[in-house]
Amino acid sequence: MKVGLESVVSFFPDTVIRREDLAYLDRFIPPGQEAFFKGADEFRRSSDDRAVENLAEGAARKALAAAKRAPADIDYIIAANIGGRRLLPMVGSYIHEKLGFPQEVPATNIQNVCASFVDGLNLAWCLVLSGRYRRVLVVTVTAVATKGWGVDQTSPMAKSFGDGAGAAVVSSGNLRCEFLAYDNRTIGELYEHMYMDRLPRANPELNSMLGLEGDETICLTMDDWVPGWIERIGKTFAVEGIETALAKAGLSKADLDLVLIHHPMEMMHGPWIEGGVEAGIPREKWKELYHKIANCGNVDIPASLAEIAETGEVRPGGVVALFPPGLGGHTPCMIIRWLG
Repeated sequence: MKVGLESVVSFFPDTVIRREDLAYLDRFIPPGQEAFFKGADEFRRSSDDRAVENLAEGAARKALAAAKRAPADIDYIIAANIGGRRLLPMVGSYIHEKLGFPQEVPATNIQNVCASFVDGLNLAWCLVLSGRYRRVLVVTVTAVATKGWGVDQTSPMAKSFGDGAGAAVVSSGNLRCEFLAYDNRTIGELYEHMYMDRLPRANPELNSMLGLEGDETICLTMDDWVPGWIERIGKTFAVEGIETALAKAGLSKADLDLVLIHHPMEMMHGPWIEGGVEAGIPREKWKELYHKIANCGNVDIPASLAEIAETGEVRPGGVVALFPPGLGGHTPCMIIRWLG
């Protein structure tokens, strides 16, 4: 049975933020780390405290419309969110209620951070193959600029993070693409070095300017060990995972038409691409939207897929690798065949 995507969409806030809009953060960049904190050219932001809910709902409705499906056609919901006004519950039950799904339709939330969309696709693939479910809705959303948890808006790190949502309908019919293989490596040594936790705001003197309260927030952090780790493994990190997934599909790097990646920030994903080029995957085959949407967490992959669906960037029959590593060392790679 062929299983893949009936539809895939992205959904973004209207407000565009450009690098110069966050120039007030530049004076807080540690000396010598200007390249690391350069930030994206532009991205989208929502100032709504209900950004996670609103973006997730918008993406879910758009994915159903693109597939010409109604909630009654969906048997299972998989959802994931990064950020938002509440730590729990996650956004799955909100989508379920807002779109009017029957109570009998399960809504499962997963949290592998930036890896969640591709891990959600793999779970949906297995559910459809099992024969118990015909059609699965996968929704991921990132909204890190609200007053809830996400990224410390007083830190220069905020220059690299945007808001948005993505969604897809997974089934065995009317496919835009077919899933070929999935591989996942878990690199547990990252657990202690990159994480979300309650931490002091980096520069609380900006609170009044940004409309924030308190000297603490639940936010992303990484310690001084991370740059050295990136330097050690950066050039092999993506290539090894992609090669393993391709082998499971009976393919090689020469068969690849495009690689879509999660793009955290140039100083991190740049070495992945550089190593890929050195290993024989030309630069023009690496697609990333960093300077268009910044690091949009679990939305980077659906946003890239939605763009190629709209532009026809990949020929029918083309092979695409999806590589979105997530916080905690979750490192999935999925190989798909684009059907048009």
